[in-house]
Amino acid sequence: MKWSGLIRKLLTGILVIEVMMLSVLVYNSVRLLNTTHAELFERTVKEEVTLLSSLLVGGLSVRDLALINENLQMFSRQANVKYAVVTDRNNRVVAKVGEVPDTFTLDTKFRQAETDNIFDTEHKITFEGIPFGTIRAGFSIEEIKALSTTAKLQNTTIASIEIALTILATIFVAIYLVKRITSLQAGARALQAGHYSYQIPVTEKDELGELADAFNKLGLSLEKSNKEVLEKQDEIEKEAARFSDLLNSVNAVIFEATINPFQIRFINKEAESLLGYSLSDWQSDNFLKIITHKNDTALIERFLRNPDNDEFHSFEYRVHDKDGQQICLRQITNIETKNNNKTVSGILLDITQEKKNADVERARDIAIAENRAKNKFLASMSHELRTPLNAIIGYAELLAEMNKYDEQLDREFVADDVDKITRSAKHLLTLINEILDISKINAGKFNINIHQFDLSEVLNDVVDVSLPLAEKNKNIITMTIDNTPVVEADRQRLYQIILNLCANACKFTENGRIDLTVDYEPGEKSYMIHVIDTGIGIKPGDIDKVFKEFERTEDVEEKEGTGLGLCLSQKLCKIMGGEITVSSKYGSGSTFTVTMPVQVKPATQQTENQPEQINSAKLASGQY
Repeated sequence: MKWSGLIRKLLTGILVIEVMMLSVLVYNSVRLLNTTHAELFERTVKEEVTLLSSLLVGGLSVRDLALINENLQMFSRQANVKYAVVTDRNNRVVAKVGEVPDTFTLDTKFRQAETDNIFDTEHKITFEGIPFGTIRAGFSIEEIKALSTTAKLQNTTIASIEIALTILATIFVAIYLVKRITSLQAGARALQAGHYSYQIPVTEKDELGELADAFNKLGLSLEKSNKEVLEKQDEIEKEAARFSDLLNSVNAVIFEATINPFQIRFINKEAESLLGYSLSDWQSDNFLKIITHKNDTALIERFLRNPDNDEFHSFEYRVHDKDGQQICLRQITNIETKNNNKTVSGILLDITQEKKNADVERARDIAIAENRAKNKFLASMSHELRTPLNAIIGYAELLAEMNKYDEQLDREFVADDVDKITRSAKHLLTLINEILDISKINAGKFNINIHQFDLSEVLNDVVDVSLPLAEKNKNIITMTIDNTPVVEADRQRLYQIILNLCANACKFTENGRIDLTVDYEPGEKSYMIHVIDTGIGIKPGDIDKVFKEFERTEDVEEKEGTGLGLCLSQKLCKIMGGEITVSSKYGSGSTFTVTMPVQVKPATQQTENQPEQINSAKLASGQY
């Protein structure tokens, strides 16, 4: 008969407990017997020695040696007495019997005698408080030890017999239980194999019989439930097939995925048509990151870190299909959290054509807006160009007429006209240079000349040139500089940027002030130049226009200008790795801030790389 692990553990447990309990019982009994024998022995020895000392008082008091020896001989006849010696009050030996040891060691406890098996004791011989001497005696403990050994053997024998009987009884019970449990195991295996009609024989109405009856009822119940489950399963499979056909007929990719790590668990067949990858490719690790366009990688990483963010309920990004073509997707997602695990489900829509249509529409709108701006610019430029040209032509013709008919010309009058011609020509040259600079920048053919110089020198030059412009509108111009770095940049272009900002501040400020300040801490990699005015300010809705080509706000249209100065300054600033920002309160003034690196690096032509074609072989080999 094969015993189960449970029966073996039960027998082992019973045996271990029985042995432990009987061992404790035997140990405690033997210890108690030893203690009892020792106490009885010590009490008996004390009584015998006390009795002997009372008999020796008379002999010691009269020095009757014969009487003392007679008492000692009578005392030594006891079976356990090994020796006895009597001394007087001066510790002189009066009489002795037996093998007296050379050195006497007093044993106060029974255990101290186990080293030599002799209990050594002594007793003072006194009468009415008068000392007469001392008696020392040795008693054998071998008889007591033999009694203890016999008791220990008897207790161990009894315990062993009880353990054997317990084992036999346990075996009989185990055999009975094994038979009953084996029938239960057969029933359980039948249920596990699906034989729900199997019935376990019930022989007795005890706990195991009730358990067998419960198994039989469970089998009948499972047989009934199994039929219902099979019927439901057939219905579910038909419904699942219908639902799968419905999902695959949708013209969109439907998916479900886990977060951390992101892995697609389900996706419909439309995914194969969308990008050309197989469903197994879609369900591979980090597939979403692999196919994402490099410029949208940061967006996808933000989505994977925090998919609950509102911006990811519906968002757009670009991917590469299997042939390397760029596809634009719109993802609509829903996040569910169960047991601290997030699951994302949603749909992917191909909006590439929609984006192309939107781009065409936007390009058309931009083209229309730019055409209007250019028309407006040409109208403005025609005025801006004609004004200095007319002045140049008019004053030149006037000088020619005066030179023809007037032989004695007024030098001061001529010098004033020549100055006007020169200023008009310079203004015209500035307009033409700005147009040419913007054209070069837009064409990517603009070069900068980088060299080292002190920033304070440039700022002083700007203030010197801007001072007449400020005085023209009765403005005060100040410069506050605590620290200025030695910078590496294009000095002429940096001067052009700051001068343009100061000139604008002087032009649109009357009876006010223009402050030029620098923020720089030694050791920092960048610095800021602030041009602060108390002029007319900029409306909030017009701030985006100030850096655009050919754009001018309504408030400044009556002022001369083409709308190119700030646009050109911003472009020059960005070429050197900086930027211009503006803050303004309408009616109270504006602050233009130039942020530039201390060391400007040469600009490099940047073009967007063509997307690399992705194929399944590279995807499987992990080359991405």
